[in-house]
Amino acid sequence: MIDFSKPIQTRNGHKVRIICSDRQAPHPIVGLVALSGVDNILSWDTNGVYAGRSKHAPESDWDLVNVKVKKWRWVWQYNEATKPNMSHEFYTEEEAKKMFDEATHLEKIDFTEIEE
Repeated sequence: MIDFSKPIQTRNGHKVRIICSDRQAPHPIVGLVALSGVDNILSWDTNGVYAGRSKHAPESDWDLVNVKVKKWRWVWQYNEATKPNMSHEFYTEEEAKKMFDEATHLEKIDFTEIEE
């Protein structure tokens, strides 16, 4: 189910600007999708299902989905005979560096992007 309190886009990755969500129709969500520099008006039901989707199709490229949020995390990795190529993530650089400084078996510390 789509969460309208979070960022949304079409399934095929187009940004959507919601104009209203209370239209008196079976598809009450109305939004603008820019295609080739022109805003196109599309509509969806309250579950984000595109109004033009075929009844036989399980989904459409124009259905609404929540945008996957990418967040940065600090990660350290280490190799031990019992735990090869293990890693642990931290929410702050300071947290990761503190752990790195306290541990002698760590090989590297890196900044990485994780989708949530």
